[in-house]
Amino acid sequence: MVTVPPTVLIPPADQTRLTSQTAAFTVSASGTPPYSYQWYKDGVLLANGVRISGATTATLTVSSLTVTDAGDYTVELGNCTDMTLSDPGHLTVTPVIPPGAVFAWGDDTFGQSNVPQVAKSGVIAIAAGQGHTLALKTNGSVLAWGWNTSGQTTVPTAAGSGVIGIAAGQGHSLALKSDGTVLAWGNNADGQTNVPAGLSGIIAIAAGGAQSVALKNDGTVVAWGNNSSSLPAGLTNITAIAAGMYHALALKSNGTVVAWGDNSQGQSTVPAGLTGVVAIAAGFYHSIVVKTDGTVIAWGDDSHGQSSVPSLLTDVVAAAGGRYHSVARKSDKTVVAWGDDSAGQSTIPTTVQGRTLALAAGWMHTVVIAGRPPIILGGPYSAYTNLNHDVLFHVDVDGTAPISLQWRRQSVAGSSDISGATDTTLTLRSVQSSDSGGYAVVVSNEFGSTTGNATLIVLPATTFSAWQQNRFTGEELAEPAISGALADPTGMGTPNLVKYALNLEPVASAGGPSIPSSAWPLKPTFNSGTLTMTFRALRTDVTYTVEASTDLKTWSGSGVTTQYNGIDCTATCTPTASDRVFLRLKVLMSGG
Repeated sequence: MVTVPPTVLIPPADQTRLTSQTAAFTVSASGTPPYSYQWYKDGVLLANGVRISGATTATLTVSSLTVTDAGDYTVELGNCTDMTLSDPGHLTVTPVIPPGAVFAWGDDTFGQSNVPQVAKSGVIAIAAGQGHTLALKTNGSVLAWGWNTSGQTTVPTAAGSGVIGIAAGQGHSLALKSDGTVLAWGNNADGQTNVPAGLSGIIAIAAGGAQSVALKNDGTVVAWGNNSSSLPAGLTNITAIAAGMYHALALKSNGTVVAWGDNSQGQSTVPAGLTGVVAIAAGFYHSIVVKTDGTVIAWGDDSHGQSSVPSLLTDVVAAAGGRYHSVARKSDKTVVAWGDDSAGQSTIPTTVQGRTLALAAGWMHTVVIAGRPPIILGGPYSAYTNLNHDVLFHVDVDGTAPISLQWRRQSVAGSSDISGATDTTLTLRSVQSSDSGGYAVVVSNEFGSTTGNATLIVLPATTFSAWQQNRFTGEELAEPAISGALADPTGMGTPNLVKYALNLEPVASAGGPSIPSSAWPLKPTFNSGTLTMTFRALRTDVTYTVEASTDLKTWSGSGVTTQYNGIDCTATCTPTASDRVFLRLKVLMSGG
Protein backbone atom coordinates (compact mmCIF):
# COMPACT_ATOMS: atom_id res chain seq x y z
CA MET A 1 0.00 0.00 0.00
CA VAL A 2 1.42 3.39 -1.01
CA THR A 3 1.17 6.19 1.57
CA VAL A 4 0.59 9.74 0.36
CA PRO A 5 2.12 12.81 2.09
CA PRO A 6 -0.41 15.28 3.53
CA THR A 7 -1.65 18.16 1.42
CA VAL A 8 -3.77 21.13 2.49
CA LEU A 9 -6.79 20.90 0.22
CA ILE A 10 -8.53 24.04 1.48
CA PRO A 11 -6.56 26.38 3.79
CA PRO A 12 -8.14 28.45 6.58
CA ALA A 13 -10.13 31.36 5.17
CA ASP A 14 -9.70 35.05 5.97
CA GLN A 15 -12.51 36.43 8.12
CA THR A 16 -13.67 39.48 10.02
CA ARG A 17 -15.42 39.41 13.38
CA LEU A 18 -16.69 41.90 15.93
CA THR A 19 -15.25 42.01 19.42
CA SER A 20 -16.90 39.46 21.74
CA GLN A 21 -17.87 37.19 18.81
CA THR A 22 -16.39 33.78 17.91
CA ALA A 23 -14.06 32.88 15.03
CA ALA A 24 -13.63 29.35 13.65
CA PHE A 25 -10.84 28.35 11.23
CA THR A 26 -11.17 25.05 9.35
CA VAL A 27 -8.73 23.20 7.11
CA SER A 28 -9.47 20.39 4.65
CA ALA A 29 -6.76 17.78 4.03
CA SER A 30 -5.86 15.05 1.57
CA GLY A 31 -3.27 12.31 1.68
CA THR A 32 -2.99 9.19 3.78
CA PRO A 33 -4.88 9.53 7.07
CA PRO A 34 -4.89 9.73 10.02
CA TYR A 35 -3.77 13.36 10.25
CA SER A 36 -2.28 15.41 13.04
CA TYR A 37 -3.02 19.11 13.45
CA GLN A 38 -1.35 21.96 15.33
CA TRP A 39 -2.61 25.54 15.02
CA TYR A 40 -0.47 28.69 15.33
CA LYS A 41 -1.19 32.41 15.59
CA ASP A 42 1.47 34.62 14.05
CA GLY A 43 3.86 31.67 14.34
CA VAL A 44 3.16 31.05 18.03
CA LEU A 45 1.85 27.60 18.99
CA LEU A 46 -1.73 27.62 20.34
CA ALA A 47 -3.07 25.43 23.13
CA ASN A 48 -6.61 24.77 24.28
CA GLY A 49 -7.80 27.05 27.06
CA VAL A 50 -10.70 29.16 28.26
CA ARG A 51 -11.24 30.84 24.87
CA ILE A 52 -9.40 28.46 22.53
CA SER A 53 -10.56 24.98 21.53
CA GLY A 54 -9.60 22.59 18.75
CA ALA A 55 -5.93 23.64 18.72
CA THR A 56 -4.98 20.11 17.60
CA THR A 57 -7.96 19.35 15.37
CA ALA A 58 -9.12 20.34 11.88
CA THR A 59 -11.18 23.21 13.30
CA LEU A 60 -9.78 25.89 15.61
CA THR A 61 -12.29 27.99 17.57
CA VAL A 62 -11.47 31.27 19.34
CA SER A 63 -14.32 32.74 21.40
CA SER A 64 -14.96 36.10 23.15
CA LEU A 65 -12.71 37.85 20.65
CA THR A 66 -10.69 40.95 21.49
CA VAL A 67 -8.69 43.16 19.13
CA THR A 68 -5.52 41.35 20.26
CA ASP A 69 -6.78 38.14 18.60
CA ALA A 70 -6.33 39.69 15.16
CA GLY A 71 -3.53 38.11 13.13
CA ASP A 72 -2.54 35.22 10.85
CA TYR A 73 -3.65 31.70 11.77
CA THR A 74 -1.92 28.67 10.26
CA VAL A 75 -2.11 24.93 10.87
CA GLU A 76 0.67 22.36 10.68
CA LEU A 77 -0.76 19.24 9.03
CA GLY A 78 0.98 15.89 9.40
CA ASN A 79 0.62 12.17 8.83
CA CYS A 80 2.87 9.13 9.10
CA THR A 81 5.08 10.27 6.23
CA ASP A 82 5.49 14.05 6.36
CA MET A 83 4.27 17.43 7.64
CA THR A 84 3.21 20.62 5.87
CA LEU A 85 2.18 24.15 6.89
CA SER A 86 -0.97 25.76 5.52
CA ASP A 87 -1.26 29.22 4.07
CA PRO A 88 -2.47 31.68 6.71
CA GLY A 89 -6.06 32.69 7.34
CA HIS A 90 -6.12 36.31 8.51
CA LEU A 91 -8.47 37.33 11.31
CA THR A 92 -9.59 40.95 11.54
CA VAL A 93 -11.33 41.95 14.76
CA THR A 94 -13.39 45.15 14.55
CA PRO A 95 -14.64 47.06 17.61
CA VAL A 96 -18.40 46.95 17.86
CA ILE A 97 -19.72 50.20 16.38
CA PRO A 98 -23.27 49.53 15.15
CA PRO A 99 -24.78 51.73 12.43
CA GLY A 100 -26.40 54.83 13.90
CA ALA A 101 -24.35 54.60 17.08
CA VAL A 102 -24.09 57.62 19.39
CA PHE A 103 -20.67 58.64 20.70
CA ALA A 104 -20.18 61.40 23.27
CA TRP A 105 -17.14 62.85 24.98
CA GLY A 106 -16.15 65.76 27.20
CA ASP A 107 -17.86 66.74 30.46
CA ASP A 108 -19.78 63.88 32.09
CA THR A 109 -20.70 65.51 35.40
CA PHE A 110 -24.36 64.65 34.91
CA GLY A 111 -23.86 61.52 32.81
CA GLN A 112 -24.50 63.44 29.60
CA SER A 113 -21.56 61.71 27.87
CA ASN A 114 -22.41 58.25 29.22
CA VAL A 115 -24.27 56.89 26.20
CA PRO A 116 -26.85 54.21 27.12
CA GLN A 117 -26.77 50.91 25.28
CA VAL A 118 -30.11 51.62 23.58
CA ALA A 119 -28.55 54.65 21.86
CA LYS A 120 -25.70 52.62 20.36
CA SER A 121 -27.73 51.60 17.33
CA GLY A 122 -30.58 52.86 15.18
CA VAL A 123 -30.16 56.57 16.00
CA ILE A 124 -30.93 59.14 13.29
CA ALA A 125 -30.67 62.50 15.13
CA ILE A 126 -29.00 63.93 18.24
CA ALA A 127 -29.12 67.10 20.35
CA ALA A 128 -27.08 68.34 23.30
CA GLY A 129 -28.01 70.77 26.11
CA GLN A 130 -26.11 72.12 29.07
CA GLY A 131 -25.88 68.78 30.85
CA HIS A 132 -28.18 66.44 28.98
CA THR A 133 -28.31 64.63 25.63
CA LEU A 134 -31.16 63.60 23.34
CA ALA A 135 -31.29 60.95 20.61
CA LEU A 136 -33.97 60.10 18.06
CA LYS A 137 -34.37 56.44 17.08
CA THR A 138 -35.44 55.15 13.68
CA ASN A 139 -38.77 54.07 15.20
CA GLY A 140 -39.60 57.70 16.01
CA SER A 141 -38.97 57.49 19.76
CA VAL A 142 -36.86 59.90 21.82
CA LEU A 143 -34.10 58.88 24.24
CA ALA A 144 -32.70 61.23 26.88
CA TRP A 145 -29.95 61.00 29.49
CA GLY A 146 -27.90 63.25 31.75
CA TRP A 147 -28.96 66.17 33.92
CA ASN A 148 -32.62 65.98 34.91
CA THR A 149 -32.98 68.67 37.56
CA SER A 150 -35.91 70.22 35.66
CA GLY A 151 -37.26 67.04 34.07
CA GLN A 152 -35.50 67.68 30.78
CA THR A 153 -34.63 63.98 30.39
CA THR A 154 -38.05 62.70 31.48
CA VAL A 155 -39.41 62.01 28.01
CA PRO A 156 -43.20 62.38 27.78
CA THR A 157 -45.25 59.46 26.49
CA ALA A 158 -46.20 61.46 23.38
CA ALA A 159 -42.52 61.51 22.38
CA GLY A 160 -42.41 57.71 22.32
CA SER A 161 -43.38 57.56 18.66
CA GLY A 162 -43.95 59.73 15.59
CA VAL A 163 -41.06 62.12 16.32
CA ILE A 164 -39.00 63.40 13.39
CA GLY A 165 -36.79 66.06 15.03
CA ILE A 166 -35.29 66.99 18.42
CA ALA A 167 -33.60 69.98 20.08
CA ALA A 168 -32.01 70.57 23.50
CA GLY A 169 -31.71 73.85 25.41
CA GLN A 170 -29.96 74.67 28.66
CA GLY A 171 -32.51 72.79 30.76
CA HIS A 172 -35.36 71.93 28.44
CA SER A 173 -36.07 69.65 25.48
CA LEU A 174 -38.14 69.83 22.29
CA ALA A 175 -39.51 67.21 19.91
CA LEU A 176 -41.03 67.75 16.47
CA LYS A 177 -43.81 65.33 15.57
CA SER A 178 -44.56 64.07 12.10
CA ASP A 179 -47.87 65.93 12.11
CA GLY A 180 -46.02 69.27 12.39
CA THR A 181 -46.71 69.84 16.09
CA VAL A 182 -44.13 70.42 18.83
CA LEU A 183 -43.68 68.84 22.28
CA ALA A 184 -41.68 70.57 25.03
CA TRP A 185 -40.63 69.52 28.53
CA GLY A 186 -38.17 70.51 31.25
CA ASN A 187 -37.32 73.94 32.70
CA ASN A 188 -40.06 76.48 32.05
CA ALA A 189 -38.82 79.44 34.08
CA ASP A 190 -39.01 81.69 31.01
CA GLY A 191 -41.91 80.00 29.28
CA GLN A 192 -39.60 78.02 26.99
CA THR A 193 -41.79 74.91 27.22
CA ASN A 194 -45.08 76.79 26.73
CA VAL A 195 -45.68 75.82 23.12
CA PRO A 196 -48.00 78.38 21.52
CA ALA A 197 -51.55 77.10 21.32
CA GLY A 198 -52.50 75.72 17.93
CA LEU A 199 -48.91 75.74 16.63
CA SER A 200 -48.71 73.50 13.55
CA GLY A 201 -47.01 73.21 10.20
CA ILE A 202 -43.56 73.10 11.83
CA ILE A 203 -40.67 71.60 9.85
CA ALA A 204 -37.66 72.39 12.11
CA ILE A 205 -36.99 73.29 15.74
CA ALA A 206 -34.14 74.80 17.78
CA ALA A 207 -33.58 75.30 21.51
CA GLY A 208 -31.25 77.76 23.23
CA GLY A 209 -30.55 78.70 26.82
CA ALA A 210 -34.15 79.44 27.79
CA GLN A 211 -35.69 79.94 24.37
CA SER A 212 -37.42 77.80 21.76
CA VAL A 213 -37.61 78.52 18.04
CA ALA A 214 -39.64 76.79 15.32
CA LEU A 215 -39.61 77.07 11.53
CA LYS A 216 -42.94 76.80 9.72
CA ASN A 217 -43.53 75.26 6.32
CA ASP A 218 -44.30 78.71 4.91
CA GLY A 219 -40.78 79.95 5.71
CA THR A 220 -41.75 82.00 8.77
CA VAL A 221 -40.41 81.65 12.31
CA VAL A 222 -42.15 81.30 15.67
CA ALA A 223 -40.35 81.77 19.01
CA TRP A 224 -41.27 81.51 22.68
CA GLY A 225 -39.45 81.84 25.98
CA ASN A 226 -36.53 84.18 26.62
CA ASN A 227 -35.59 86.25 23.51
CA SER A 228 -38.92 85.70 21.78
CA SER A 229 -39.69 89.42 21.92
CA SER A 230 -36.58 90.13 19.82
CA LEU A 231 -37.80 88.14 16.84
CA PRO A 232 -37.56 90.43 13.79
CA ALA A 233 -40.88 91.33 12.27
CA GLY A 234 -41.64 90.15 8.76
CA LEU A 235 -39.02 87.38 8.78
CA THR A 236 -39.75 85.20 5.73
CA ASN A 237 -38.10 82.83 3.26
CA ILE A 238 -36.26 81.05 6.10
CA THR A 239 -34.79 77.57 5.47
CA ALA A 240 -32.95 76.85 8.74
CA ILE A 241 -32.77 78.10 12.34
CA ALA A 242 -30.34 77.91 15.29
CA ALA A 243 -30.45 79.10 18.89
CA GLY A 244 -27.70 80.12 21.31
CA MET A 245 -27.91 81.13 24.95
CA TYR A 246 -29.76 84.40 24.40
CA HIS A 247 -29.55 84.89 20.64
CA ALA A 248 -30.83 83.12 17.51
CA LEU A 249 -29.99 82.80 13.83
CA ALA A 250 -32.02 82.21 10.70
CA LEU A 251 -30.78 81.21 7.23
CA LYS A 252 -32.66 82.71 4.30
CA SER A 253 -33.23 80.98 0.97
CA ASN A 254 -30.87 83.46 -0.73
CA GLY A 255 -27.92 82.34 1.44
CA THR A 256 -27.92 85.31 3.80
CA VAL A 257 -28.22 85.19 7.60
CA VAL A 258 -30.42 87.08 10.05
CA ALA A 259 -29.58 87.25 13.79
CA TRP A 260 -31.43 88.65 16.78
CA GLY A 261 -31.28 88.76 20.58
CA ASP A 262 -28.33 89.32 22.90
CA ASN A 263 -25.37 91.00 21.20
CA SER A 264 -23.09 91.51 24.21
CA GLN A 265 -20.28 89.62 22.46
CA GLY A 266 -21.19 90.68 18.93
CA GLN A 267 -22.84 87.31 18.32
CA SER A 268 -25.85 88.92 16.64
CA THR A 269 -23.81 91.21 14.38
CA VAL A 270 -23.70 89.33 11.11
CA PRO A 271 -20.50 90.09 9.14
CA ALA A 272 -21.17 92.60 6.39
CA GLY A 273 -21.67 91.12 2.95
CA LEU A 274 -22.00 87.55 4.23
CA THR A 275 -23.62 85.42 1.49
CA GLY A 276 -23.46 81.89 0.15
CA VAL A 277 -24.32 80.30 3.51
CA VAL A 278 -25.69 76.74 3.52
CA ALA A 279 -25.69 75.84 7.25
CA ILE A 280 -25.80 77.72 10.57
CA ALA A 281 -25.11 76.98 14.24
CA ALA A 282 -25.16 78.95 17.48
CA GLY A 283 -22.99 78.49 20.55
CA PHE A 284 -23.33 80.05 24.00
CA TYR A 285 -22.28 83.57 22.89
CA HIS A 286 -20.98 82.94 19.35
CA SER A 287 -22.32 82.16 15.88
CA ILE A 288 -21.06 79.82 13.14
CA VAL A 289 -21.92 79.45 9.46
CA VAL A 290 -20.85 77.07 6.69
CA LYS A 291 -20.55 78.47 3.18
CA THR A 292 -21.16 76.83 -0.19
CA ASP A 293 -17.39 76.51 -0.73
CA GLY A 294 -17.03 74.44 2.47
CA THR A 295 -15.38 77.18 4.49
CA VAL A 296 -16.48 78.27 7.97
CA ILE A 297 -16.99 81.74 9.41
CA ALA A 298 -17.56 82.41 13.13
CA TRP A 299 -18.10 85.56 15.14
CA GLY A 300 -18.97 86.67 18.67
CA ASP A 301 -17.28 85.54 21.87
CA ASP A 302 -13.74 84.30 21.25
CA SER A 303 -12.54 84.10 24.86
CA HIS A 304 -11.50 80.45 24.37
CA GLY A 305 -10.76 80.57 20.64
CA GLN A 306 -14.22 79.25 19.73
CA SER A 307 -14.62 81.86 16.99
CA SER A 308 -11.07 81.46 15.66
CA VAL A 309 -11.70 79.01 12.85
CA PRO A 310 -8.65 76.83 12.09
CA SER A 311 -6.76 78.07 9.07
CA LEU A 312 -7.20 76.08 5.88
CA LEU A 313 -10.36 74.39 7.21
CA THR A 314 -12.40 73.44 4.12
CA ASP A 315 -14.85 70.85 2.84
CA VAL A 316 -17.13 71.44 5.85
CA VAL A 317 -20.79 70.46 5.54
CA ALA A 318 -22.12 71.03 9.07
CA ALA A 319 -21.17 72.72 12.35
CA ALA A 320 -22.26 73.00 15.98
CA GLY A 321 -21.48 75.36 18.82
CA GLY A 322 -21.05 74.63 22.53
CA ARG A 323 -20.46 77.01 25.41
CA TYR A 324 -16.87 77.81 24.53
CA HIS A 325 -16.05 75.34 21.75
CA SER A 326 -17.00 74.70 18.13
CA VAL A 327 -17.10 71.54 16.01
CA ALA A 328 -17.41 70.94 12.28
CA ARG A 329 -18.08 67.86 10.15
CA LYS A 330 -16.26 67.59 6.84
CA SER A 331 -17.48 65.94 3.65
CA ASP A 332 -15.20 62.97 4.34
CA LYS A 333 -17.09 62.46 7.63
CA THR A 334 -14.18 63.53 9.79
CA VAL A 335 -14.64 65.99 12.66
CA VAL A 336 -12.63 69.10 13.55
CA ALA A 337 -13.01 70.97 16.85
CA TRP A 338 -11.54 74.17 18.28
CA GLY A 339 -11.91 76.35 21.34
CA ASP A 340 -12.18 75.22 24.96
CA ASP A 341 -10.93 71.69 25.65
CA SER A 342 -10.90 71.80 29.46
CA ALA A 343 -13.20 68.75 29.66
CA GLY A 344 -11.86 67.05 26.52
CA GLN A 345 -14.83 68.23 24.46
CA SER A 346 -12.56 69.30 21.58
CA THR A 347 -10.44 66.11 21.55
CA ILE A 348 -12.01 63.95 18.83
CA PRO A 349 -11.88 60.14 19.34
CA THR A 350 -10.22 58.37 16.45
CA THR A 351 -13.09 55.84 16.37
CA VAL A 352 -15.48 58.41 14.88
CA GLN A 353 -13.15 59.95 12.34
CA GLY A 354 -14.30 59.23 8.82
CA ARG A 355 -17.58 57.81 10.14
CA THR A 356 -19.49 60.81 11.51
CA LEU A 357 -22.98 61.28 10.10
CA ALA A 358 -24.24 64.04 12.42
CA LEU A 359 -22.95 66.13 15.32
CA ALA A 360 -24.12 68.28 18.22
CA ALA A 361 -22.42 70.34 20.92
CA GLY A 362 -23.53 70.83 24.52
CA TRP A 363 -22.05 73.29 26.96
CA MET A 364 -18.94 71.21 27.55
CA HIS A 365 -19.57 67.94 25.72
CA THR A 366 -19.73 66.82 22.09
CA VAL A 367 -22.01 64.20 20.55
CA VAL A 368 -21.95 62.47 17.14
CA ILE A 369 -23.70 59.71 15.26
CA ALA A 370 -21.10 57.40 13.74
CA GLY A 371 -21.60 55.09 10.79
CA ARG A 372 -19.43 52.09 9.95
CA PRO A 373 -17.81 50.50 6.91
CA PRO A 374 -19.19 47.10 5.96
CA ILE A 375 -17.76 43.99 7.59
CA ILE A 376 -18.25 40.31 6.85
CA LEU A 377 -19.50 38.51 9.95
CA GLY A 378 -19.45 35.02 8.47
CA GLY A 379 -18.67 33.28 5.19
CA PRO A 380 -18.26 32.71 2.42
CA TYR A 381 -16.90 29.26 3.20
CA SER A 382 -14.98 27.07 0.79
CA ALA A 383 -16.65 23.87 -0.40
CA TYR A 384 -16.04 20.76 -2.40
CA THR A 385 -18.71 18.74 -4.14
CA ASN A 386 -19.46 16.22 -6.86
CA LEU A 387 -20.35 16.84 -10.47
CA ASN A 388 -23.88 18.07 -11.20
CA HIS A 389 -24.60 19.15 -7.61
CA ASP A 390 -25.86 22.58 -6.58
CA VAL A 391 -23.65 24.70 -4.32
CA LEU A 392 -24.53 27.72 -2.17
CA PHE A 393 -22.03 30.35 -1.03
CA HIS A 394 -23.47 32.60 1.69
CA VAL A 395 -22.16 35.65 3.52
CA ASP A 396 -23.46 37.50 6.60
CA VAL A 397 -22.67 41.23 6.61
CA ASP A 398 -23.07 44.24 8.86
CA GLY A 399 -22.43 47.97 8.60
CA THR A 400 -24.23 51.20 7.84
CA ALA A 401 -26.99 50.73 5.27
CA PRO A 402 -27.39 50.72 2.38
CA ILE A 403 -24.97 47.87 1.71
CA SER A 404 -24.35 46.50 -1.78
CA LEU A 405 -22.86 43.12 -2.71
CA GLN A 406 -21.27 41.76 -5.88
CA TRP A 407 -20.09 38.16 -6.33
CA ARG A 408 -17.11 37.58 -8.58
CA ARG A 409 -15.35 34.63 -10.22
CA GLN A 410 -11.61 34.53 -9.63
CA SER A 411 -9.16 33.15 -12.17
CA VAL A 412 -5.52 33.33 -13.16
CA ALA A 413 -6.45 36.00 -15.69
CA GLY A 414 -8.18 38.11 -13.05
CA SER A 415 -11.67 38.39 -11.68
CA SER A 416 -15.01 39.16 -13.27
CA ASP A 417 -18.46 40.02 -11.92
CA ILE A 418 -21.10 37.31 -11.97
CA SER A 419 -24.13 38.87 -13.60
CA GLY A 420 -27.09 39.34 -11.26
CA ALA A 421 -25.20 37.95 -8.25
CA THR A 422 -25.82 40.82 -5.84
CA ASP A 423 -27.46 39.07 -2.89
CA THR A 424 -25.99 37.54 0.28
CA THR A 425 -26.25 34.09 -1.32
CA LEU A 426 -24.64 32.88 -4.55
CA THR A 427 -26.21 29.71 -6.00
CA LEU A 428 -24.29 27.60 -8.52
CA ARG A 429 -26.47 25.05 -10.29
CA SER A 430 -25.31 21.61 -11.49
CA VAL A 431 -21.61 22.41 -11.15
CA GLN A 432 -19.00 21.00 -13.51
CA SER A 433 -15.24 20.62 -13.26
CA SER A 434 -14.88 24.00 -14.98
CA ASP A 435 -16.67 25.63 -12.02
CA SER A 436 -13.79 24.73 -9.70
CA GLY A 437 -11.78 27.74 -8.58
CA GLY A 438 -11.98 30.90 -6.53
CA TYR A 439 -15.05 32.99 -5.78
CA ALA A 440 -15.24 36.37 -4.06
CA VAL A 441 -17.91 38.73 -2.80
CA VAL A 442 -17.29 42.48 -2.63
CA VAL A 443 -19.35 44.18 0.09
CA SER A 444 -19.61 47.99 -0.09
CA ASN A 445 -21.27 51.04 1.44
CA GLU A 446 -20.44 54.74 1.51
CA PHE A 447 -17.76 54.17 4.15
CA GLY A 448 -15.70 51.60 2.28
CA SER A 449 -15.65 48.01 1.07
CA THR A 450 -14.39 44.58 2.05
CA THR A 451 -13.97 41.30 0.20
CA GLY A 452 -14.63 37.71 1.21
CA ASN A 453 -13.10 34.78 -0.65
CA ALA A 454 -13.94 31.08 -1.01
CA THR A 455 -12.78 28.14 -3.08
CA LEU A 456 -14.91 25.53 -4.84
CA ILE A 457 -13.46 22.13 -5.70
CA VAL A 458 -15.56 19.86 -7.90
CA LEU A 459 -14.44 16.30 -7.25
CA PRO A 460 -13.78 13.93 -10.15
CA ALA A 461 -16.01 10.90 -10.44
CA THR A 462 -14.85 7.69 -8.76
CA THR A 463 -16.16 4.13 -8.33
CA PHE A 464 -16.28 1.53 -5.58
CA SER A 465 -13.93 -0.64 -7.63
CA ALA A 466 -11.33 2.11 -7.83
CA TRP A 467 -11.69 2.68 -4.09
CA GLN A 468 -11.03 -1.03 -3.46
CA GLN A 469 -7.94 -1.03 -5.68
CA ASN A 470 -6.44 1.92 -3.79
CA ARG A 471 -7.07 0.52 -0.31
CA PHE A 472 -6.51 -3.24 -0.35
CA THR A 473 -3.51 -5.38 -1.20
CA GLY A 474 -3.66 -7.95 -3.97
CA GLU A 475 -4.12 -10.68 -1.41
CA GLU A 476 -6.97 -8.78 0.26
CA LEU A 477 -8.67 -8.11 -3.07
CA ALA A 478 -8.71 -11.84 -3.69
CA GLU A 479 -10.68 -12.33 -0.47
CA PRO A 480 -14.28 -11.06 -0.81
CA ALA A 481 -14.68 -11.56 2.95
CA ILE A 482 -12.13 -8.76 3.40
CA SER A 483 -12.54 -6.43 0.41
CA GLY A 484 -16.07 -7.18 -0.79
CA ALA A 485 -18.85 -4.56 -0.72
CA LEU A 486 -20.64 -6.23 2.20
CA ALA A 487 -17.48 -7.40 3.98
CA ASP A 488 -16.81 -6.13 7.47
CA PRO A 489 -13.12 -6.88 8.10
CA THR A 490 -13.15 -5.07 11.44
CA GLY A 491 -16.16 -6.93 12.78
CA MET A 492 -17.60 -3.58 13.94
CA GLY A 493 -20.79 -3.74 11.89
CA THR A 494 -19.71 -1.30 9.16
CA PRO A 495 -19.38 -2.96 5.73
CA ASN A 496 -16.98 -1.64 3.14
CA LEU A 497 -19.76 -0.15 1.01
CA VAL A 498 -20.82 2.09 3.91
CA LYS A 499 -17.21 3.09 4.48
CA TYR A 500 -16.86 3.93 0.81
CA ALA A 501 -20.06 5.95 0.84
CA LEU A 502 -18.97 7.98 3.89
CA ASN A 503 -15.29 8.31 2.94
CA LEU A 504 -14.13 6.09 5.79
CA GLU A 505 -11.05 3.89 5.57
CA PRO A 506 -11.20 0.08 5.97
CA VAL A 507 -9.05 -2.02 8.29
CA ALA A 508 -8.16 -5.43 6.90
CA SER A 509 -8.43 -8.34 9.31
CA ALA A 510 -5.18 -9.80 8.04
CA GLY A 511 -3.21 -6.65 8.76
CA GLY A 512 -0.80 -5.35 6.15
CA PRO A 513 -0.57 -1.86 4.61
CA SER A 514 -4.28 -0.97 4.74
CA ILE A 515 -5.13 2.56 5.95
CA PRO A 516 -6.51 2.90 9.51
CA SER A 517 -10.16 3.84 9.72
CA SER A 518 -11.08 7.53 10.13
CA ALA A 519 -13.51 9.11 12.61
CA TRP A 520 -17.22 8.28 12.34
CA PRO A 521 -18.85 11.12 10.37
CA LEU A 522 -22.51 10.65 11.42
CA LYS A 523 -23.23 12.77 14.47
CA PRO A 524 -26.97 13.04 15.16
CA THR A 525 -28.14 15.91 17.34
CA PHE A 526 -31.45 16.58 19.11
CA ASN A 527 -32.56 20.18 19.60
CA SER A 528 -35.96 21.82 20.11
CA GLY A 529 -37.78 18.57 19.48
CA THR A 530 -36.02 17.79 16.18
CA LEU A 531 -33.53 14.99 15.51
CA THR A 532 -30.90 15.99 12.93
CA MET A 533 -28.31 13.92 11.05
CA THR A 534 -25.63 15.47 8.86
CA PHE A 535 -23.27 13.75 6.43
CA ARG A 536 -21.56 14.19 3.08
CA ALA A 537 -22.96 12.34 0.08
CA LEU A 538 -19.62 12.05 -1.66
CA ARG A 539 -20.21 9.20 -4.09
CA THR A 540 -22.13 9.57 -7.33
CA ASP A 541 -22.53 5.78 -7.74
CA VAL A 542 -24.26 5.40 -4.37
CA THR A 543 -27.83 6.25 -3.36
CA TYR A 544 -28.17 7.76 0.13
CA THR A 545 -31.48 7.38 1.98
CA VAL A 546 -32.28 8.46 5.53
CA GLU A 547 -35.04 6.52 7.26
CA ALA A 548 -36.77 6.87 10.65
CA SER A 549 -38.10 4.34 13.15
CA THR A 550 -39.74 4.45 16.55
CA ASP A 551 -39.03 0.80 17.45
CA LEU A 552 -35.85 -0.11 15.52
CA LYS A 553 -37.90 -2.66 13.57
CA THR A 554 -39.96 -0.76 11.05
CA TRP A 555 -38.09 1.87 9.00
CA SER A 556 -39.49 4.45 6.59
CA GLY A 557 -38.45 7.62 4.84
CA SER A 558 -41.82 9.15 5.67
CA GLY A 559 -41.48 12.17 7.96
CA VAL A 560 -37.80 12.66 7.15
CA THR A 561 -36.80 15.92 5.43
CA THR A 562 -33.51 15.83 3.51
CA GLN A 563 -31.76 18.95 2.21
CA TYR A 564 -28.58 19.17 0.16
CA ASN A 565 -26.02 21.94 -0.28
CA GLY A 566 -23.62 20.45 -2.76
CA ILE A 567 -22.61 17.15 -1.13
CA ASP A 568 -23.45 18.35 2.37
CA CYS A 569 -26.68 16.70 3.48
CA THR A 570 -28.91 17.50 6.47
CA ALA A 571 -31.74 15.13 7.38
CA THR A 572 -34.29 16.07 10.06
CA CYS A 573 -37.20 14.32 11.72
CA THR A 574 -39.60 15.63 14.38
CA PRO A 575 -41.32 12.99 16.55
CA THR A 576 -45.10 13.24 16.68
CA ALA A 577 -46.96 10.20 18.01
CA SER A 578 -43.95 8.77 19.85
CA ASP A 579 -41.63 10.22 22.44
CA ARG A 580 -38.62 8.71 20.68
CA VAL A 581 -37.33 8.42 17.16
CA PHE A 582 -34.28 6.83 15.53
CA LEU A 583 -32.57 7.71 12.25
CA ARG A 584 -30.48 5.48 10.03
CA LEU A 585 -28.60 6.04 6.80
CA LYS A 586 -29.08 3.41 4.10
CA VAL A 587 -26.65 3.30 1.18
CA LEU A 588 -27.25 1.37 -2.03
CA MET A 589 -24.81 0.95 -4.88
CA SER A 590 -26.13 1.81 -8.29
CA GLY A 591 -27.29 -1.33 -10.04
CA GLY A 592 -28.22 -3.14 -6.80
